[in-house]
Amino acid sequence: DLVVLNPQWLINAASTIIRNPTLHPMAQDPQIRRRMKSEWKKLFNEAVLDSELVPHLFPENLYSDSEREQITILLELFGLIVNLNRNGKQKSWLVPSLLQKSSTPIQPLLCKNGMKPAECFLYFDLANAKHDRVVPSSDMDEGFLPAGLFPRIIGNAVKWAQQTNGRTFSEWILTNNHAHLYFGEDEFTMDWQESINCIKLSIATEVPTIVFDKMLTIVRDSIKEYLGERL
Repeated sequence: DLVVLNPQWLINAASTIIRNPTLHPMAQDPQIRRRMKSEWKKLFNEAVLDSELVPHLFPENLYSDSEREQITILLELFGLIVNLNRNGKQKSWLVPSLLQKSSTPIQPLLCKNGMKPAECFLYFDLANAKHDRVVPSSDMDEGFLPAGLFPRIIGNAVKWAQQTNGRTFSEWILTNNHAHLYFGEDEFTMDWQESINCIKLSIATEVPTIVFDKMLTIVRDSIKEYLGERL
């Protein structure tokens, strides 16, 4: 079991990384922008935190080496950052909450045979959370999907994609409301349908239930992590 004696210390550390630097600037920001320009842009434009940037975000006059290591371990443990396996390159993490909107139109997913992918909607409802049911489309605007849950689902999906050798980071498409990933060779997309509080899952594979079943497990685990036993 893990006990954090000073939760505010961890909150301050997390908000050093997960923030809008324009709205929430920090004293070390100007120096980081000058010395680590590419790493800075990678973090706040691409949601990728390079290990080389960590000592600058957490300067030695405030944090020891062991404290920096503890911070990244804890943030990874709580699902706020996700370790990226990048073929021997320097250690880096995806920060799902910093994913940006896409600057180009998202291309629709197509199966290799040209057919439309299998599609379904993952609907979230507090009132009936303990019961599996089919929801009429007319009722879907009554759902409940906290803004912070979708980034966590993306992070957990990325973890599994890496475990199944689901292509490389450069082949994924990740934005704040869309993810294009692979579980092994099984290609799929997730889209946050904010207007109806659900996630659209599109699967371009001959046996879509493999991806669907795994994503259902990932979503349930993400809900438990995010909201605990309240659901």
